Amino acid sequence: MKLLKSFLVFASADAAKWEKCDAIGEKDGQNSLECKLNNCKRKCEAGFVAVKPLKAVCKKKSGKWAWNQELGGCVTCPEPKLHESIDEVECSFNSKNERTCTLGCSEGTIKGGKRGQSNAPLYCKCHSKGQCKWKVKKRKITIEAIEKFFCEADDGSGTNQNGSNENDSMNEGNKPRPDIDNGSGGEDESGKPPKPDPQEDDLETDSDKPPKPSPDNDNNIDDGSNKPNPDDNNDGDEENNKGKCFDPTARYGVKEHDNGHGGCPPKLINYSIVNAEESPYIPIDAHANYGVHLGERSFINAGMGLESETSRNRDAFVTRFDLCSDLSEYGSEATSNQINSVGDNCKKNMKWAWSSDFKNKDDFFGYVAVSPDSSYLIAAGVKQGATKKIAHRWLVKIDAATGETIWEIIMPTNNSKIGEVAGYESIVFTDDGGFIAGGFAKGEYNSINDIFFKSGGQVDGAFPLAEKFSPQVSSAGKSSNLNGITPEWTYICDGVHSTACTEVYSSFNTMRIFVENGVEKIATTFRAPKSAILTLNTFDGSEDRFATTNDKDKNQDIEVDFDKNGNISGFVVAGLTRGQDTTSTVGNCSPSKPCDSWDGYVYKISADLQTEIWRQQFSSFPGGVGKYKNLPTYGGSLVYTECFSIAKISNGYAVACGQGMESEEGGGVKGDPRGDWRGTAVGVDMNGNMMWYRMDNWGVGLKEEGNEIPTASSAFEWIASHPKDPSNVFFTTDEAYGMGFAAFDLTRNQN
Repeated sequence: MKLLKSFLVFASADAAKWEKCDAIGEKDGQNSLECKLNNCKRKCEAGFVAVKPLKAVCKKKSGKWAWNQELGGCVTCPEPKLHESIDEVECSFNSKNERTCTLGCSEGTIKGGKRGQSNAPLYCKCHSKGQCKWKVKKRKITIEAIEKFFCEADDGSGTNQNGSNENDSMNEGNKPRPDIDNGSGGEDESGKPPKPDPQEDDLETDSDKPPKPSPDNDNNIDDGSNKPNPDDNNDGDEENNKGKCFDPTARYGVKEHDNGHGGCPPKLINYSIVNAEESPYIPIDAHANYGVHLGERSFINAGMGLESETSRNRDAFVTRFDLCSDLSEYGSEATSNQINSVGDNCKKNMKWAWSSDFKNKDDFFGYVAVSPDSSYLIAAGVKQGATKKIAHRWLVKIDAATGETIWEIIMPTNNSKIGEVAGYESIVFTDDGGFIAGGFAKGEYNSINDIFFKSGGQVDGAFPLAEKFSPQVSSAGKSSNLNGITPEWTYICDGVHSTACTEVYSSFNTMRIFVENGVEKIATTFRAPKSAILTLNTFDGSEDRFATTNDKDKNQDIEVDFDKNGNISGFVVAGLTRGQDTTSTVGNCSPSKPCDSWDGYVYKISADLQTEIWRQQFSSFPGGVGKYKNLPTYGGSLVYTECFSIAKISNGYAVACGQGMESEEGGGVKGDPRGDWRGTAVGVDMNGNMMWYRMDNWGVGLKEEGNEIPTASSAFEWIASHPKDPSNVFFTTDEAYGMGFAAFDLTRNQN
């Protein structure tokens, strides 16, 4: 894997911009704030919890500094009016900053609850939504129930708050009820506690297990837990899966297996590669940047490779691979299959392969989009001009059935606002039948040879660019004249042709199309100098929302998350980030002197791009097979994790990553087999809890003359799911030998 060129270059912190905005006033009687850089948070007193919005950001708009939103206040539980007989009340704050109170009697015993409820401490549980509830023994209790507690003399002669003698059976109907509120208001006639009301709000529970994710994907549980749901395997066998899939003592809450898997990962059903050293159909040292489903079991990869072993010139390629409908055809080679030729034999062939014939010059693809009717593809990339100092935006339409070129568009370089160095890195179709090509403009590169996509090294010296093309361009045939074609609109994030998006030097490295309130939009991520998210309206390219996050994360791909009502609940982003390694003694890393590490991550950010809802960050998984067996576990400063793509699956999200050491660049540990990377897939649920992970290489178990052949380097570059078959996902893979396709069945467990 090639290092990202600017990963270790982190921007310096800005001055305290928050001071430029008006002072934030008191709310709910509290005015203590915690401010840094350009944002402030409410700092609540003990026993209180801050209410959303949790953070306000000071921004300059139309020449004036102002807060982007009003900061929320602080809440706590209402005070119950205790019965006059209760004369001992002791309150304090626990380790979670929750107010706890124990009620007592100087003479007699607390009554009004059963099974020790009234003797147990009460505690106040609040949520950032502004909801607070008193609880006792992990159950909600109403104010009315607390106010019914009273003191009774130890001789049993005391009276309840209604003045009735509790031992008088004639007055049984006047006895105060415990009224523990679990939806039905206390015990039923059997004396058993009632079942929890399924409609109860999503406050935190106090057990060691977080609440299950709601099937409506409403991701508003904000308890900070990374513990998994014991039935995230979706097979209904919760008790069995607790031990089989999850381990609360493990680093990520999932059971660690010796074979390099964690939890209950999906089953690998096929792993087929194209050996670029043997196949004449793709370039040498082929590197696939992107993959997408053409059909439920038909996959497309796009990228580039070298024109020859002695040339730095790159050739673009696109390939199609159809998985056999009967998987038994692969036999024992299902996970070590080669498809080096082209033809109709699904076991041995690619369906077709397209490669450029632009000899002695540089060209490469970053993305490919499948037409709404799946009859054709449009690949987006960069093509060299008259010299290596000129780079064109480049589009090629390809017949999905045959792999033949339908048309080619080489965009001009004489547009001053786009410049002589520009290109496309992503592409999506729009609802009107047109498409949007995204990439970069005004690149500050001396040569096209310095431009790379995705894991090969990324664009960090240009302005993000997006252009909308009409349906007439999409549908044009071979005989169409597309010379001089112009986009319907052009958007450039350069502070001149944009308003909110400024000071970004990156590319539209990915795009997701979505509809919000009847309006079609696209979402993308940026990575330099700070990671950012941008959404545009597809109709005219106008800015919809934009926000930067931090200079540690390197956003790579994005999904849009919706609640049960079809409203956007947030955006889920994957990438790689700077973490801390405190365990690699080989690198002299320790808790007191941590080393910088490279970690993978998935996080969800609110729909307004202001609040991070949850995050799952990970590095250096243990275990492995073959040469990776029984290796010491190092941290992320030695074993890097790079993630470049994310896909929505039925019960959460899956991420495509690679994990290994940069031994050739002088990193890692000399002689460690992890210098050969492994494709790493990670699954999280709708609340960011890790469900599973697995590390794979092509060719595990292959033998020659009875001896097992050591595997070479592999990495997962991209992941694609198909809406008609959510059980099936495939990963585009980067191989030491070339590139490949790894298909998984999410309904079946590997272990």
